[in-house]
Amino acid sequence: MNPLAEPASMTGVEIADGRHCLAWALPGDGTCALAARRLTTQALRAMRLPDDLVDDAVLAVGELAANVYRHVLGAPGDRPRRDIATELWLYRRLGGPHGQIVCKVFDAQRQWSHHRGPRSDDTGDDLQESGRGLLLVEAISSEWGRHPTRSRVGWSIPGKAVWFALPLPPALAIAHPAADLSPANAAHRLRSALHDRGITNVIHRDTGDQSVLSVRHGLTVWCRGEHFTWTIDGDRTSRPFDDLTDVAEQLVRLHEEMADHRRPPACGWSRSDE
Repeated sequence: MNPLAEPASMTGVEIADGRHCLAWALPGDGTCALAARRLTTQALRAMRLPDDLVDDAVLAVGELAANVYRHVLGAPGDRPRRDIATELWLYRRLGGPHGQIVCKVFDAQRQWSHHRGPRSDDTGDDLQESGRGLLLVEAISSEWGRHPTRSRVGWSIPGKAVWFALPLPPALAIAHPAADLSPANAAHRLRSALHDRGITNVIHRDTGDQSVLSVRHGLTVWCRGEHFTWTIDGDRTSRPFDDLTDVAEQLVRLHEEMADHRRPPACGWSRSDE
């Protein structure tokens, strides 16, 4: 996909069905936040989402992109770091009681200013990457957080993402069974999605009515029924096949955390965590 192509080239149904992710490269200069707001506006309006949801998403994504510009690409007066890839991602997540639109801003600099989680009660240590901007993101989103990941546009490279999620209206929040995906087909699509993100050593085995993906030592995904399932530190996660985009992103996160030997106890934060 042309990284700055008009989002209208992908229909609202495709954006919202959980199997696709819109991804664009963002400019590495002072227009970064402006471009992120414009792309988000166009994409969500193409989905015919309510104006208030679009407005909240545009406000929040502007804060995330401005944060990346200030703390990664360079503040006003500094020479912009155009050598650091920066991207905007939009996709639908089916998990939870309501479907969500997830927005992430990626940059190819793995280090964080601080290693503690971004929490609103951390006075003086509000991620420091964000200043007060993420307080605004927290106020208008249902969930938000940060994690290591890999890029989507062009050659896959390691980095990190800060993200937020907004609830979809009930009419778009209904998850439909992935009746067209067998366990073998779902495993093949997931393996391809991971390969596209630079995780190329995944082992795939079909065993009767289920398939197994070994992503790396300690990270195995079972594909059976209509769900992907994996267990980490005794915690079992099960997600529908139609949630392919978010499943792949969670597995990329786990892969990168394990590779860094510093997997934190949680990958995101929500108001319920306070």
